[in-house]
Amino acid sequence: MIRYVPPFILSQFENNNYQGEMQAFVLLGDIIGFTTINDELQKKGKEGAEEVSHIIRSIFTEPINIIERFGGFISNFAGDAFYSIFPNNSPAQFCAALYYIQSFLKTYYKNQSHPSQYPFKMRIRIGYGNVKWRIFTNEIQNEYVFFGDAIEEVQHINRGQTLCKYSFSALQKLTASGYMDDKGKINQDFKPEKVKEKIISYPYGKETEYKFLNHRFHNIQPENEIRTVICNYTRIPLTSDLDYLNIIAKLENFYQHSGFYVDKLSVTKDFLCILSFYGMPRNEGKRLSQVFQQILECEYKYPFISQGIAMGSCFTGFIGGEHIREYTALGHSVNLAARLSGKSINGEILTDSAIRKELKMNFDFEFRGNLTLKGLKNKISTYKLKELQSPNNQFKKVFIGRQNQLKNIQNIIVRSFNEHHNFIVYIAGEAGIGKTSLTAEVLNSLQGKKIRVFNILCSFANPRPMDPLIQIFSQLFPVNYNNQKTISSFHQSWINWIKNEKGWKQDEDIISGLLGYADKESLFYNLPPDLRFNKIYQSAVKVLQKETKRNPIIIYIDDLHWMETQPRNFFQCLGKSEIKDLGIIATTRYLENDKIPTLDMDNFSFYRLDLAPLSKNYSWKLYKSLMNLGNVSTDLKQELLKRDTGNPFIIEQMASYLFESGILHKYDDFKNIFEKINSFDVNDIIGFRIDRLSASVRECIYNASVLGMKFNLKVLNLMLERDIQQDLLIGTQNRIWKSLEKDFYIFTHILLQEAAYNRMLSDKLKCLHLKAAQAIEKVYEQNIRPYTEEIAHHYENAGEILKASDFYDEAGDYYWDNSYFEVAEKCFLKAIDLAEKSVVSDNMDYGEKIFHLALFYHYMQRMEEAEKLYNTVMNIALSTYGKDSIEISPYINNLGRYYKDVGRYEESEKLLLQSLELEKKYNADSSNVADRINNLGHLYSLQHFNDKAREMCQQAYDIMTRNYDPYHFFTATVCNNLGMTLVESGKIEEGEELLLKAIEIGKKVYGENQPQIVIYFKNLASIYIEQQKWDEAKALLQKCLHINQKYFGKYHSSTLYVVKALERFYDKIGNKRKANYYANWLQESKKNKL
Repeated sequence: MIRYVPPFILSQFENNNYQGEMQAFVLLGDIIGFTTINDELQKKGKEGAEEVSHIIRSIFTEPINIIERFGGFISNFAGDAFYSIFPNNSPAQFCAALYYIQSFLKTYYKNQSHPSQYPFKMRIRIGYGNVKWRIFTNEIQNEYVFFGDAIEEVQHINRGQTLCKYSFSALQKLTASGYMDDKGKINQDFKPEKVKEKIISYPYGKETEYKFLNHRFHNIQPENEIRTVICNYTRIPLTSDLDYLNIIAKLENFYQHSGFYVDKLSVTKDFLCILSFYGMPRNEGKRLSQVFQQILECEYKYPFISQGIAMGSCFTGFIGGEHIREYTALGHSVNLAARLSGKSINGEILTDSAIRKELKMNFDFEFRGNLTLKGLKNKISTYKLKELQSPNNQFKKVFIGRQNQLKNIQNIIVRSFNEHHNFIVYIAGEAGIGKTSLTAEVLNSLQGKKIRVFNILCSFANPRPMDPLIQIFSQLFPVNYNNQKTISSFHQSWINWIKNEKGWKQDEDIISGLLGYADKESLFYNLPPDLRFNKIYQSAVKVLQKETKRNPIIIYIDDLHWMETQPRNFFQCLGKSEIKDLGIIATTRYLENDKIPTLDMDNFSFYRLDLAPLSKNYSWKLYKSLMNLGNVSTDLKQELLKRDTGNPFIIEQMASYLFESGILHKYDDFKNIFEKINSFDVNDIIGFRIDRLSASVRECIYNASVLGMKFNLKVLNLMLERDIQQDLLIGTQNRIWKSLEKDFYIFTHILLQEAAYNRMLSDKLKCLHLKAAQAIEKVYEQNIRPYTEEIAHHYENAGEILKASDFYDEAGDYYWDNSYFEVAEKCFLKAIDLAEKSVVSDNMDYGEKIFHLALFYHYMQRMEEAEKLYNTVMNIALSTYGKDSIEISPYINNLGRYYKDVGRYEESEKLLLQSLELEKKYNADSSNVADRINNLGHLYSLQHFNDKAREMCQQAYDIMTRNYDPYHFFTATVCNNLGMTLVESGKIEEGEELLLKAIEIGKKVYGENQPQIVIYFKNLASIYIEQQKWDEAKALLQKCLHINQKYFGKYHSSTLYVVKALERFYDKIGNKRKANYYANWLQESKKNKL
């Protein structure tokens, strides 16, 4: 593995210990004069890199071996230095280790030979005292750090040329032992050979190592070489109100998406520091402008961090000993990045001239002075990295006119959480009035505090029913999307969260199912669709309740007015729970009569803030701040305010346009522009801005607008069939959009997206929607079902009505499978409507869409509607195929099933027999024939025609066993049905044999404890009761109860069916106490209906 993690840490992690402390000696070994040698050897390229690695290995190997032999371990490497810790606190063993290290070094200095003219030696610094450690778990790459008094001491005394120096505490401890004098020399009478060696074992599994290394680097085998590297040294202040576990997890996510390799964490007196590199161990293929854009966005999200970034040629390779080593970078850029970080203040990024030279066309750089650096003669110029340049490089985002509302919301948050109350703040107003900006300021003021924030973006275009919940739990349980083992990635994220607590397995299954990670053995996968919502709500509430006990939570809902029914129901359940310390901030537009949509939540305090237009005074302040204006002509001010509506978004767009036009100080120019603009119509202003951009960027904007507010870069790439990175950068510079999570961007405002979309003529829109549909199909071809409604929407707008109808039909089927019944019906109806418009009404494609809706209504027990549709389909099928065609068999069969289910047995029998005859003519041994015969068997059993029912079931059984795999799922069904008809006829042993066979098949097909085979267990139990095999019957009924209660809950009808059977069983064998227990259960169920 390219990263070194001490076995001490790996072992502690395996034992679920994430922090601790100890008394220990700390020894720092640091090579003096190595910087100069490294500089010389870098000039030799690859050969020099190998020599650098060899030199360090030659001087480090033996000291590292000695340290381990006497009870110590290497805690971390730091360039051309290492830190070691002796946790056993034994002065004798430490002195023995020190003696042997110094003896080795004396010999090494005499014998050393290397190509440099400059000699080098190892400087040793020794501390003693409290050493603390902590592990930061996250899904991407676990981190660790050692810190404390002893480590601070060696850092403080690591100066000068003296080869061995001690802290006061270390020298005091060692002299008190009698092994060392007060000058720091080992006493002559100390006999190191008599000190017993003590190698401490820290057991751990090999797979644990890789939890501390990003999956991108698991299989990489880099060489020693000289590379151009960007070094990033990030500092996070050590304060009591920062949640470091959460911060590091989010920064790991940033490093992964921006392509950085995180080398290590360390602690200084006041800061937690992160060293990371870009450009090693491999190039990530990103443009530097894109990388630094993400760095700026990171700094904006976490204004309390400071960063130093330098670029230059470095040794990149392995340093350390023969067997203990790590991959890292050495060079001036690494040292410079650390120095720059030390000079930067919170919220600031300092860079060197190399970065400025490379990126001065894309960013602003403010000169901040010169630095001197050891080993370099010339001073180094330093620069503050600032926002991306745009044509108006002075334009800046500001917050004006809502300070009172900001303070009001902040007070609500502080007061509510201090009193452990829940709250909802509704921020209402028209589009562009500043709802999102106000919320952003609120959330920015919470950055770094111990408050967990979850963001929900509600979409108006093809919203997926449970998407708001998916967004919450995707943020709580991040996974490696690049990792093919996504299910195991989610599981690890879950384990990190529950911290070894028991009783969460069912909730893990449910949440993983919600996020789309459930496998076929999971509870979620085997839940009846109608129960999934309740189970999701229960587990989601439970998880959030636990999370609020760790830290208060704020859920930010953007555009509440677009939220669907299912997530609203979840928030209602959340309100009925006992959750505390939960806040919700929701932005929304107005409904009719200035009403706003609300969440029905008990135990929450409600606050409503209506954002009015800005006053003329604030509007002008906003203009001046946005455009960084000092003195400005009265004419311009009058022209702007004459048209002012007080809408901040419109003001921002107008200010951007004026800046980008370069006419602020040219009276004739801006007068001509205002003559063209009679009103501040936002669409016109946005149009003017878009028109100023290059044709390539404009086309990118138009294509993206078709995809919606949030768009997938892979889809957009396919639509444009070219590289779009430069267009994305320019769009970001002009505040058209911004990056979101991996592979996604989002328009900075819905009005911007709508304006771009509405500028295009219908023919072009059709063309782009067609490209969008085809691109989405391609991108998601391996898992297309969740995206079928979105694809259908694009085909519909492209004028491809038949394709749109097909995809709406598929979407209805997908939503039906997932119990989104309202959305399923909407999609089925849309499919029918489009099919009817595109073909004649007796076309079978149209009929098939009607048939699917009929099946859906049948399932939903909407019988009258189902019958009407079944008959319509029958008429179309008959006119299309004729009454003797095999093609009409499915329609006849399902209408026959319908009549059976509503008790119209004669009509049912006639149709089922007709379908059977058609299937027999086509293929007498097909499973379809067995299915029709089985339906007839069920029909006859409902009428108590037992002989006919048994005859039908026998025929079905014979077909399946003669022609199909012994473990075909339908064979289990016919075994069960035939077995029970035989029992009805008194052939109990034969029935028992078939039930056992049904169970055997069911276990193989569905699994040992799945609800699909409960009916087989239940029926076999009834046979054992007839045979008076009481113990066997009881065991099977208890098994049925366990399975159904697990999947359906205590009071579901499926569970109560088994409870009733158990009541009768115990009553039959005379156990009144048990019978009463289950009778009471049934009574309780009446008070606790689902």
